[in-house]
Amino acid sequence: MRLSVKALLLSSFLVAPSSALLAQTADYDLCRDDESEAGLRIAACSRVIDDTKMPQDFRADAYLNRGEALADKGDFDAAIADETIALKIKPNFAEAHNLRAWIYFKAGKSREGLPDAERAVTLAPLDAHALDTRAHIYEALGRKEEALADYRRALSIDADLTESKDGVARLLAARPAL
Repeated sequence: MRLSVKALLLSSFLVAPSSALLAQTADYDLCRDDESEAGLRIAACSRVIDDTKMPQDFRADAYLNRGEALADKGDFDAAIADETIALKIKPNFAEAHNLRAWIYFKAGKSREGLPDAERAVTLAPLDAHALDTRAHIYEALGRKEEALADYRRALSIDADLTESKDGVARLLAARPAL
């Protein structure tokens, strides 16, 4: 009888941490799943952020992903705030610089997003999405030739990037006929 009580107690100590770990992993995975419903992602990311035992890099990722989900719901101010916190945790986080730049662009604040777009490209010069974001911002600011160059560079890295293909087509169509 004593052995089974000890075994039961031991198993409860072993199971409890592993089930907590599974819940953390499930929340982290859902938080990062950009195909999941935004509300579910926001809730999962918030649980990761609130977990004081979570490593800082994971929390930075959670702020990044929650910001993306908030932007998907149109809450640009909250999204920018989350990206800003992600960058306080991890200052050279190229993806967070890029996403904050994209959110500024989507919010109609391209000028505010340009420094982040430039930083993202500096940190990750071969990231087609960072180049595409900067191209969109350049285009919005009327810097058409720089935008065209970035769209083309993005396509040289990822030939299937639809947004960059569309940008090239849009800019070439807008050029005056020779």
